[in-house]
Order: sequence, then C-alpha cells, then structure tokens
Amino acid sequence: MKLTQLLGRTWVLEADEMIGLYRLDDGRCILLDSGQRHERQALADILSEAELTPVGVISSHIHMDHSINNGWLRHTYGCLTAAPSGEIHLCRSVVGLRQYQFCYSPGTVAREYGDMVAPVDCPIPAQDGVFSFCGADFSILHTPGHSLDHISILTPDGVCYTGDGVFCGPGLHAKLPYVLDLKGMLDSTYLLEDTRCSAYIVCHRGMGPGMQLPAIARDTRTVMMDRAEQIRALVTRPMTWGELLQAVTTRFSLHSADPILTNRMERNFRLFVDFLLDAGALDLTARDGLSYVSPGPKTAPLVQLYEESRR
Repeated sequence: MKLTQLLGRTWVLEADEMIGLYRLDDGRCILLDSGQRHERQALADILSEAELTPVGVISSHIHMDHSINNGWLRHTYGCLTAAPSGEIHLCRSVVGLRQYQFCYSPGTVAREYGDMVAPVDCPIPAQDGVFSFCGADFSILHTPGHSLDHISILTPDGVCYTGDGVFCGPGLHAKLPYVLDLKGMLDSTYLLEDTRCSAYIVCHRGMGPGMQLPAIARDTRTVMMDRAEQIRALVTRPMTWGELLQAVTTRFSLHSADPILTNRMERNFRLFVDFLLDAGALDLTARDGLSYVSPGPKTAPLVQLYEESRR
C-alpha cells in the first residue's frame, strides 16, 4: 500500500483499489471508502507511518470491497461512518446484506460478508449538494446504477472520487463486472462525463487530472455495452437460464471451481440479461414450467436502443 498526494489535502491510498484520503490537518484524516478486508494491517501500518488517525470514513456505496472495513475502523480508531441513506439498510443486518448478495444462503452471507454489518452515524441525503462531515465540506453527486444509491464524492480540493461509477485502467478489463442496474449506471456515466473537477480518483483503478474524466466515462459505457452485446450474441435460439449461463461461462472463461465465485458470476450475468430484456434485445418466455431466453424483437445495436430510451 502506498500513500500518494494528488492535489492539496487530497491523497490516495494505492492498494488493490484506490482509496481516497482527505487530510484535515497534520494528524487527522477522512477516508473515502475503506478497502478490502485483507488490507486492514497494511492500512493500519501506512496510517501509522504517516502519523495519521482516521476520524471518519465516507462510503461511496455498501459493497464488500468498499465498506467491509467500516466496522473495524470504528472499533480501532473510533471512526465515524457516513454512507448513502438509500443503502444503510444493507449494512444493518445479514438479512439486509442478502439484498446485495442474493445469490448466497444466509449462512454464507454471514460467514463471508458479516463484517459489513456496521452502524452508520451520518446518512448522506438523497439530494446532491454539500455534505459536511468531520469538519470538512464535501460535494455529493448521486451516481446510481452500480448500486442502489451509489455516490461520487468531490473533496474540498475539487477532486472527484468516483467509487465504482466508472472504471479505468485494469478495471476496464473485468470479464463480467457487477452492476445492479446497467441502464442506471450508463445514465450516471453521463453525469460524470459532465462533472467539472480538478482531478479524479477512480476506485478501479486510476487517478489523474480532471480533464481525463469525460473520456473515462465514455470508455466505461463502451465496455459495459460490449459485455452486454457479447451476451446478446450468444442467444441464437430459446435457451434455459442454465444453458445461457453455460454459454456465458465459456465465452468469458469463467471456469471457477469455487462456489463463492460461480454464484457471484451467475448473479452478475443475470443482471446483464435484465438490461437486455428491458431493452427488447432479448425476450423471456415459459414452457413446461421453465423460463426460456430468446432473441428479442428489437435487432438494432444496443447503443441505439439505449439512446432511444434516454429521449
């Protein structure tokens, strides 16, 4: 893990993903997301080396790679936690977490993701605007789609921390990324494309001058559409969910023997198919108690169908 100054008091913890850090003064900081569970010791070590104490953490959304360390930070440092109000229910209980990890049994959710259950001290309102937290004023831009109430966060230096609102660098190469509502996420990339900022931090995975953010937003749309088009192309006849999943697994080389990963990929695949069904690119029928996914009535490219839906 590496601590890098980006602009003014805004720094970046370069780990498995980019974690934003805003220095309140020489000894206190606010984290933007909290990283992966296995990074706790590395995070503690680098904060100690920099003589920084985290007094707050703002979650861009409640996902395992963004909020699983919130409870640990609270216990270890007395950190206050802020999170989007529309997602607080997810981290209140294991049952709440199942709305995000619906592909797993309650016991599996408790075992694998139970650390995500943690209090939220400061709910972030549903409206865009200034959010005062631990003595600093951040600007909140709601960018839903990747998750129910995903937010992007602008620090007082004008640095835009996008969370998972867009992807860049290695993040663009994910075989089958998670997205709760693909149309909503595509809509949000337009918001980020139009966002004026002095610099950006993309969690997966990059940072740089703000003038680069519009191109990153466009690249994200291109990649997400490409993944959806590849799935659409596999449906040349009526297929059961199992048949289509097998075809997707082969197409994207998702041949894992770990049920945690295979269930996760099945969840991700179904969310892409939801987008294709709503766009009319695929159709859903039933026969003898089974659902079948078939080519849809609309044959135009997805980009065209999506743009028509925005008018």
